[in-house]
Amino acid sequence: MMMISGLHLRLSCFFFTYSKHRERKEKYIKSLEQELLRLRHERESVSSDINRFTSENSLLREIMRAHGIQMPQTRPRDRLAKVTVVGEPGFGQRLQVSLDEGEDKIPNFYPEGFGVSFTQKVLHKAADLFTSPQIEDQIAPDEPRPEHFNADLQIRPKNDPGGWGYEPPVAVQSHPYHFDSTQVAVDFVLFLERCCLRHRMLGKQGFSGHALTLQAPLLVGTPPVLQNQSTWEVPASEIERLFELAGALNLDGEITPVQAWRLISDHPKFYKLDPAGLQRISEGLVRNIHCFGFGAILDEQTSINIVEKVYASL
Repeated sequence: MMMISGLHLRLSCFFFTYSKHRERKEKYIKSLEQELLRLRHERESVSSDINRFTSENSLLREIMRAHGIQMPQTRPRDRLAKVTVVGEPGFGQRLQVSLDEGEDKIPNFYPEGFGVSFTQKVLHKAADLFTSPQIEDQIAPDEPRPEHFNADLQIRPKNDPGGWGYEPPVAVQSHPYHFDSTQVAVDFVLFLERCCLRHRMLGKQGFSGHALTLQAPLLVGTPPVLQNQSTWEVPASEIERLFELAGALNLDGEITPVQAWRLISDHPKFYKLDPAGLQRISEGLVRNIHCFGFGAILDEQTSINIVEKVYASL
């Protein structure tokens, strides 16, 4: 009798978890569809503007040639940022981006192995071994992959009145540890998004939603399995633009890593935050982040509690 009762309990837990998973997936897909619809309209408008500007540019060039005016020099080549894979394939592996080199380079606050325990590695390795091929086969081979979305998606920037986290401009104050730089923000987001990187190794699972992560555009053209310390380059200005644009599905009670960073950087005590405090926040958040196959998310209230606890100690 007790065995039957225990079986019923386990089945109930399984079906409850599966039901919540489906609800989350449907919510994410609906948000994606709305965002893609908005982007289609935006692309049509941008294409129209580009065609108009191209015509005007050609006309202006003809006028300049007719009057013997020298053409301006071409735009200098964009500086490149280096993307590095940190960690061996599997749980804990993540991407790291270096935007600045030389004397002004900001130190990395997330060394290899930071926030990854041996127990976590073992548990996730076991979970990968028991990944069901039947689940993978539910997605047809011709369905879109994350990289197919990457070039097209653009999310509303933070200061867009129609976007998440809009705030009026305020006076700029320099952070003593440069936490207000794009470099630190990108490091933080990629550290939290490490839970998504494993899904590239799990066959066809979880393709939708990852296009809204910061790391998705960085992975275009890379092999399915990333080796530790492998590197490639991307335009630095593109990284900075991506962070401003990567932002935010409207999720009830949940936030993305980019939103988590804004939770930290918008805090009144942000300029008192030191490296040890940032690492404590990061460790607390990374233990509570989840990816159900379509993008990394955090429970909003849990994230607020973690951030507030660290700030309260400053």
